[in-house]
Amino acid sequence: MTSLVLALECKRKCRFLSGHNDLIRPICPAMDAIQMAHRPLALYLVVTLVNSLVDGILYIAGFKAFHLQGELGYLYHPGLSCPGAGMISLLLGRNRQATGSRPEPIILLHGLGGYAPLIHLILSLLTLDRPIFIVIQPQISFQIALFPHQYSMVSSIHNMLVRHGHERDEGLIVAHSIGTSLASALHRSPGSKYSTILIDPISILPLYPHFSRRTVSACRRSSSALRYFTLEPGTTQYISRRLDAFEGGLDLSVGESNDRLRVVLARDDELNPVRAIIRHCVSNGVQVTVLENTNHAGFLSNLAVLSLIREPAKKITQQVDKETDKVKSASASMVQRPSSRGVLSSQITKTSGRTWSPRMGRIRSRTTCLAGMGMGMVPLVKNVMVPEGDLAGVDGSGRRLIVVA
Repeated sequence: MTSLVLALECKRKCRFLSGHNDLIRPICPAMDAIQMAHRPLALYLVVTLVNSLVDGILYIAGFKAFHLQGELGYLYHPGLSCPGAGMISLLLGRNRQATGSRPEPIILLHGLGGYAPLIHLILSLLTLDRPIFIVIQPQISFQIALFPHQYSMVSSIHNMLVRHGHERDEGLIVAHSIGTSLASALHRSPGSKYSTILIDPISILPLYPHFSRRTVSACRRSSSALRYFTLEPGTTQYISRRLDAFEGGLDLSVGESNDRLRVVLARDDELNPVRAIIRHCVSNGVQVTVLENTNHAGFLSNLAVLSLIREPAKKITQQVDKETDKVKSASASMVQRPSSRGVLSSQITKTSGRTWSPRMGRIRSRTTCLAGMGMGMVPLVKNVMVPEGDLAGVDGSGRRLIVVA
């Protein structure tokens, strides 16, 4: 508690008076009594049956299940135009060819109930022809499993991307509800260049007083289905004791990546302070889309809402592709031809007998890179001394040299 008070004083640049104050009540969700309710075995049987049915549909679509480090499970699809895309690519008539360039992936982080309710969103994102990762979070999927730490999940997701050839922390994150906590941790991770879409986020203004005190058990306006699944024992334990607002919160006022962030809110959300989040996002330059006549997780039953989510995802993926192509074209031009900065230029020194007179020069003739041609490879050289009478960049035997500064 003392560390929290000191952090608040440093952030707000104020100082609390010493002594006891009965008017100050800390918000302690882990200490508040939440009346969990046990659910019948039939609920878990139905959930298992629905998950098996959805897994079969995703398998036909080309998704494959993987496990990493014993704690992270995920589903992976390489894209409709890539080898191993599954039967759906044959039905759509896509040409499956192995290409050298890899498009940036889409990382889907589901909310309460697992990824089964998002099946229509998954199939809609699949038409974007991107690699898709569906990260499984068992702690909010009605499964008996240990609760992994959020920081270890971030590290495991990075290893997951590296395993499939995506070494740079770039791509698109689509997260919903409780999954936005992990998405915010990914968005804030060092070196992150992710573009993020947060749907019904609980990670924005997590310490907002009205939001923190608006628990599902005390909220009469929340839907009966939301209360029923949230008060399940495993979900309640995770929300009350493992969901850390400091680890999963996203402070937009101190972020430099707000241009890569987009927020989708429901106008009639029972959990989130919609107006406060809109003001906070607009004041910090974050794009906000408000879905009218929709409550929390209402987009799951509204197919028309999917277009509002799919279009931003399509624009962001196209923007990421353009930035990636610019970087690749710039690096390719630097390798293919000389530039004024000396990428393929050299410091050529002409000689007269034994007297050395330095002079800057550049190879302007056509050259062919011989590196990597097996046993006959010619090493790239630097600062070559060319005797007077010989052409710059050509040795005495007439062979061309490739000089790299």
